[in-house]
Amino acid sequence: MIKEKIKYAITGCGYFAKDIIRILKHNNIDIVAVTSPNNGEDFANDMGIKYFKTKEEMFDNVDFDALIVSSPNYVHYDDVIFAARNKKHIFCEKPIALSYSHTKDMIDECKKNNVSFMAGHILYFMNGVRKAKEFIRDGRIGELIFCHAERTGFEEKKDKVSWKKMQKYSGGHLFHHIHEIDLIQSILGDAKSVYTIGGNICHNGEGYGDEDDTLFLSLKFDNNRFATMQYGSSFHFAKHFVTINGTGGAIELNFTDAKGTLKTKDGIEYFSLGDNEEEDKERREIYNNINGGIMYGNPNTLPPKWLTAILSRELLYFDNYLKTGNIDDEYKKLFNGTAAISSVKTAECALKSLRENKVVEI
Repeated sequence: MIKEKIKYAITGCGYFAKDIIRILKHNNIDIVAVTSPNNGEDFANDMGIKYFKTKEEMFDNVDFDALIVSSPNYVHYDDVIFAARNKKHIFCEKPIALSYSHTKDMIDECKKNNVSFMAGHILYFMNGVRKAKEFIRDGRIGELIFCHAERTGFEEKKDKVSWKKMQKYSGGHLFHHIHEIDLIQSILGDAKSVYTIGGNICHNGEGYGDEDDTLFLSLKFDNNRFATMQYGSSFHFAKHFVTINGTGGAIELNFTDAKGTLKTKDGIEYFSLGDNEEEDKERREIYNNINGGIMYGNPNTLPPKWLTAILSRELLYFDNYLKTGNIDDEYKKLFNGTAAISSVKTAECALKSLRENKVVEI
């Protein structure tokens, strides 16, 4: 789209960012610089790329075509706006921003400056999720009725509290783990109203953050469709799954067991979530050693193979799009801003419902 070889820079040098750099290097894609205020210099030197403490320094001193935004959630807005105004194409990790207004401003700024934008909603590239959507398109479960998602676990007291546990920096579970909201809306369409109950029930005081640890959502969609969701870190029976129910059957995506299940009047059919059994086995082993869906990466450890595989597919798709301009229908929402805006707007309205104790129209 812009030239045969794309040069990338990246903001952030944490768990995801380091893997992104490794993936680009492994695929012979030019990653020329990284900016991170407090860490990353040693890693940048090891990877043979330039390190800067600020994005302003990086933009002033390095020539590149596209920026990958993998900084902490609360920094995404500034990074994307700055990059768009400097005419850089942008790939931004989820959650795109922590408010609907910021997300819309980011998308509008990219359009205004004629730069490409892709939302990093990684589940679009998971084989099991794509298989489930194929079953739905083929009418295997009939007309859609409702979805249910759970992403729960239990977190103990920490010696050091991460920004990821602070509501104003991460957005809390609904934003930091926005995947399930995005997945359900990619299936049922945009939610029209939400009612949320819960709060921060048992993670108060020293050694804890201030995010809500118990969240129950009820969502209403057009055409008499519904969804319910459970999020949080106060659940000792940890679970991570999404069920999709129709008039003729149902689908379960069980992320804990790394197994997909299709149930119809003809029987039960199983399918893999990952690319192969090795990846699925690794996922099961990891989930057996953590509290369900409550998982945060450590910058000093390597991500699992299944995560790297999906992230690789996502990044290579963005790179190919910049080179060719080609995009498949199933990914258009990631590039036109609708997936980013709708997921953030629903998460924001869900929190408003919780705070105001009422049904909120979205």
